[in-house]
Parts: sequence; structure tokens; C-alpha cells
Amino acid sequence: MVIAGLVLTVVSWLIQLYLTVIKKDAKINPLFLGAYALGCLLLTIGSFNSKDAAAGVLNLIDVILPLIILWTIMFVKKAA
Repeated sequence: MVIAGLVLTVVSWLIQLYLTVIKKDAKINPLFLGAYALGCLLLTIGSFNSKDAAAGVLNLIDVILPLIILWTIMFVKKAA
């Protein structure tokens, strides 16, 4: 679970890096946020499964924050 979460977070950063450096698009990509949040969710599950509550709570915060940004990008900005 932890390895899959780490792989997803690395892949998400590689997506954002590609879009920023190669495509010259400095906006935060929703795919990056979704993949990063999913990777962090897997890390959260892995932390709680290994009975590491402190890491689990911190990883859970890492899930919530990109989801808030994703929600803002997808819905709040369009309404304004």
C-alpha cells in the first residue's frame, strides 16, 4: 500500500513537472491534484494499518488539502 502511494505521488509530480517545464503551463493541473491525493490516501491507509496514527493523521491532511484545491479549481473559480 505504501509503495503504491509513493509511486502515485511521484507520478503526479512528474505529470505536473512535464506540464510546467515542457508544455510551459504553470497552472496547477487537476490530474496532478487527483493523483497526488489518491497516493496520499494510500499512504494514509498504510500508516493506519501499521498502527502509526501520527503519520496517518499527517497523511490524511495531505489528502484533504489537494482535494480542497481541486474543488476550488473545478467548481469555485467557475462560479466567480
